[in-house]
Amino acid sequence: MKRIEAGLIRKAMAEPWEKLSFALTLNLLTLTISFFSGTLWLLFFASLIIDVLAGLEALVQKARARRFVRDLDLSESLPLCRQADNTFFLPNKLISWYRGKGLCVRYEQIKNCYLNQINENSRMKFDSRRRSWKLQINCRDKRYTVLALERKDDCMKVLRFLKTVNPAIVVYYEIPAKPLTLAELPEYE
Repeated sequence: MKRIEAGLIRKAMAEPWEKLSFALTLNLLTLTISFFSGTLWLLFFASLIIDVLAGLEALVQKARARRFVRDLDLSESLPLCRQADNTFFLPNKLISWYRGKGLCVRYEQIKNCYLNQINENSRMKFDSRRRSWKLQINCRDKRYTVLALERKDDCMKVLRFLKTVNPAIVVYYEIPAKPLTLAELPEYE
């Protein structure tokens, strides 16, 4: 459980941390300009407010992720758990964190999966710039999560695992028919 909590908090903090680092950079830049010109002190104080707001957002995201994991009521000793980007695969369900929301869903509730290559425009939405494939997992109740992985083969292994645990999942991509168990699924961080 501690591993899942730490992983989800790390993923939840990625976006606010980028905003906070940008705000701090902006703050240093305005401080430097204000020091030499003397007229932009108002801009410096405005950037301080942005810093405070970005810091508060980071704290709120961390609290949300902790509350989400606490509400899951997981046992301390999980038999087997695999991680792929922002998603943890357990024997009977998956747990994910995407765009500030947690998702805990049984495999039977997954409706379909899409596999797409990430283009340069959408690459900014993901925390890692080197990842080039995204796998979207849609549930029956219209909730979804997105995994960003480096290689297409990695996405195919996750798809094979999902298709093994729930053969009713509609996959809009040709995948090998060979089943893949949770123990055989590699870890992708």
